[in-house]
Amino acid sequence: MNTWLEELRQYGPPGINIIIVGNKADLTEERKVKFFEANEFCDKFKIPYVEVSAKSGVNVSNMFENITSIMVQKENELDAKRKKKKKIDKSHVSANKSITLDKKNYYDKDSNHISKKCCS
Repeated sequence: MNTWLEELRQYGPPGINIIIVGNKADLTEERKVKFFEANEFCDKFKIPYVEVSAKSGVNVSNMFENITSIMVQKENELDAKRKKKKKIDKSHVSANKSITLDKKNYYDKDSNHISKKCCS
């Protein structure tokens, strides 16, 4: 599992949604990984964990609800970040300051006409 998680995080898209699903929950006698071990692993990495049985249908809808909830939550977080970025940053603007522009005439030798120069 550690290797798979590393590969997902390295090669998957940024912010990839991850949920670990243990299948064949109905075959308790043939279990290779105990529930508490899998759950402890997932808690360590803050990854949701659910056990399902495709045969009996136990927790299958719960799994899809979890996946959907994760996706919606992350999309809402991305939307909030996008909205925050669109706001104009006015932290550099100070109140009660004025800027004076000094306009002077200068002769442009290349075009043979007089232009106004700003901010000299």
